[in-house]
Amino acid sequence: MVSRRSVLGSVSTLLAGAGTGCVGQLGPSSERVRWRRRIGGRPYLAGGMLYAMDRLRLHALSPADGETQWTVGWDAEEFAADAERDGSLCLSTELAADGERVYVAGCDGVRALRRSDGDREWFVEASLRGGVAVGPDRVYANGDDLLAVDAASGAVDWRVPTGGERLTRPAVAGGTVVLTNRVDGIVTAFSTDGEQRWQHRTGVETRSPTIDGDTVYVATAPDPGRMGELLARNRVDGTVRWRVETPATVKRGTRPVVGDERVFLGGSVEILNY
Repeated sequence: MVSRRSVLGSVSTLLAGAGTGCVGQLGPSSERVRWRRRIGGRPYLAGGMLYAMDRLRLHALSPADGETQWTVGWDAEEFAADAERDGSLCLSTELAADGERVYVAGCDGVRALRRSDGDREWFVEASLRGGVAVGPDRVYANGDDLLAVDAASGAVDWRVPTGGERLTRPAVAGGTVVLTNRVDGIVTAFSTDGEQRWQHRTGVETRSPTIDGDTVYVATAPDPGRMGELLARNRVDGTVRWRVETPATVKRGTRPVVGDERVFLGGSVEILNY
């Protein structure tokens, strides 16, 4: 019996509001908006601090009133070659954090910044192809290899080849690291010691995974007009526990969100319940 099956289409705005229903069809209610900031990146809340990457500047904000606690910026000339090649600014807006550091991934590597003041603690140079995942004592990043980096020192504990270029942000939980090759649709699970546990080919374009308990959730996104799937797989051996069709193409950068015995998936502007 499938108990965690809801598909949610989402839209995000960097606003802080009181209660629910802050954003409606006609925009934000002025009575509910407590503060707003013109920062274009995705908000990331961790340990009582709100972070957002706006182009080449990372902002640390107070969630209560939006006041800046600190900012860190980078020189655009550092990434001029990448911007000229593919139009990107190299630094990802997908942030991650643990109790001590916030991690910024870029096409040139991963940076660990001290959460208290934004000072850089370490930098690992690598050709990354997605955001990073934070586990106990380590940070995991997709590059030419899957990298396991010691969170305190920045030393690379191990690396294993992934065999793909268009990789999504990995997920880590329960001693397992899962990553997907977005275009080829290959889902691979490793132990946190770098040993491959299982691999599955979906045959279509696949989005970032999510691990919750003993289950790995992965959504496929085939061509427009074709039905996709939300797959629930056993974290240990990769066997399929259940699957459900999704009627809308899942947007890039979207991963399943699990909570309240449901799975939420951003796909379209409508909300569908199963």
